[in-house]
Amino acid sequence: MKPSLSIISCACGRLDSFAFHLRCLADQAGAKDAEYCIGLWGDPAEHIEILDRYADRFKAIKHAHIVTEKYWPLPYAYNAALKMAKADRVLIIGAEIVAPADAVSWASAFDPNDMTAWFAACSDEDSGTVYVGPSSKGAFPYCVALPRAPLAAIGGWDEKFAEGIVFDDVDLAARLLLAGVRFRWDFAREAVHQSHIKIGHETKDMPRGKYRAVNRAELERRLKGIPVLDIWPIWWPDGTKPEFPADDGLARQGALAARLRRVGYPMKAVG
Repeated sequence: MKPSLSIISCACGRLDSFAFHLRCLADQAGAKDAEYCIGLWGDPAEHIEILDRYADRFKAIKHAHIVTEKYWPLPYAYNAALKMAKADRVLIIGAEIVAPADAVSWASAFDPNDMTAWFAACSDEDSGTVYVGPSSKGAFPYCVALPRAPLAAIGGWDEKFAEGIVFDDVDLAARLLLAGVRFRWDFAREAVHQSHIKIGHETKDMPRGKYRAVNRAELERRLKGIPVLDIWPIWWPDGTKPEFPADDGLARQGALAARLRRVGYPMKAVG
């Protein structure tokens, strides 16, 4: 029998945050019917030890170890988790995120044929910065429930974005729009982002900012002249704030999907 939900994540380091993230999911109603799938990079031993503590709390726990020289292995790790997923519904959640208290039952309950991705609110535990919420209504996958089929159909995360850093999620959202998924927000459910030092914050050969520029350049190449100020809800630059629609802006999302299609934005991962 299929699991009711595939929870997919990825991790490297940040062991205390990861352990608390997993414990909070394991304690939820419905966890015994759900599977937890995670891609790991770096030394996986301590993560596997934490996973083993909760082996009997989920229908299954599955993990894969990613070995790559890429600077930002996250797309590879998420794709490894997605490949293991068997449920018709998935919950994408960062390994540093404390899920809403009913996230498992919430994400399991949606019709798998409904092409909607539902985003929970998310804010930082220390600074209070709102990553997803009424003041930041974006399709940012800190904690999002959606059907597995369109995610698999687009090829998951594009591994081209492992060459730099970030923007893999912006590209993912663009391709989900092209696949017919529409984004909605449930701010009654609040996730918490546990504070941490960013991966790759400092390197001797190329600072994080330069790696970020690599991926932004790839995103802009795919947009083919569509200004980044015009791509709500998938992203907006720091220091700017789009006018958020009073509703979830489904017509506006459809118009963006049509515009992306016209310029030939790839729907399937090409990396």
